[in-house]
Amino acid sequence: MIKRFSLVAALALAALSSTGCGARETTPERKSERGESCASRNDCSGGLTCIGNVCVYDEIPISATAKECSIVECSLGTDCEQFPDRNVQNPVLGNYNPFDDCPQIIQDCTADGAGSQACMEKAAGCDPWMVACSTDGQCTYTFTCASDNNCGFGDVCVNGACVDCGDATDCGGGRPYCVSNRCIECQGQSDCALDEFCSANGACLNRCVSDGDCGLNGTSIYTCNQTSGQCEQTPCTENRQCAVLRNNPAAICKSDGTCTVPCTSDANCDSGAGQGPSFEACIAGACTYVGCNTDLECSVLLRNQIGDGEYSVCRAP
Repeated sequence: MIKRFSLVAALALAALSSTGCGARETTPERKSERGESCASRNDCSGGLTCIGNVCVYDEIPISATAKECSIVECSLGTDCEQFPDRNVQNPVLGNYNPFDDCPQIIQDCTADGAGSQACMEKAAGCDPWMVACSTDGQCTYTFTCASDNNCGFGDVCVNGACVDCGDATDCGGGRPYCVSNRCIECQGQSDCALDEFCSANGACLNRCVSDGDCGLNGTSIYTCNQTSGQCEQTPCTENRQCAVLRNNPAAICKSDGTCTVPCTSDANCDSGAGQGPSFEACIAGACTYVGCNTDLECSVLLRNQIGDGEYSVCRAP
């Protein structure tokens, strides 16, 4: 009797199983879309990767250009007509603001009536100052002198410009040589002490003794040239140097002596995040700066760095 009951029960269970009664249905787990949160790449939909706990595109469909983003104040001289007030260094007036101070200086001189030499020099220091757009896109003041009186103490007027010297007779003390209208300390090694070298700027500087006196500077590697005593830019020789220079432990030193960050996708590279002109993509296995095509791209990329009276442009280096 007990065996018969067990057989009936087993048949009943088999029937239930064959009809699907009581079976649980499962739904596929939803993947996060672009901009949604994630803990790992597996949480994101296809074509996306997880960076900073947010799903972003794995590949950026853009190619590199030969242009870069720059911050400028002008492209034409007329852009500087409404140039924001700022203090500048004038040979006669010292630190002053041409837009605010000069009108008052000239008015005071006129009111004195006597026209003292000092007053006339100050007024002359105001009149020649003009605002122009430089080749690097900055509004700058240009000054044209008429005589040495328009220049500061120790300077002379040469071809309308206040400079250190016209010839060696205008120099003296520790800078006896006049080169390109500048008084300099040295013209060669013989003008410096044994533990110094004569730099390209005509100054006697301390000689380096070892590579430790040079080290890593910005994005370049410098080593000590024992013969000249100068720190010279040299190619990388090991990955550790590149890791420091690129601020990325994955950076490597290539066979041509340059540093790069190897990559398998654009997600491995620096996106810039709106903090600067860095915007890289993975090209031929290396993170490469992709440049820009339009001023609009630069305005977005540099939005946290643009100051009053400035704007961004996309241009050739």
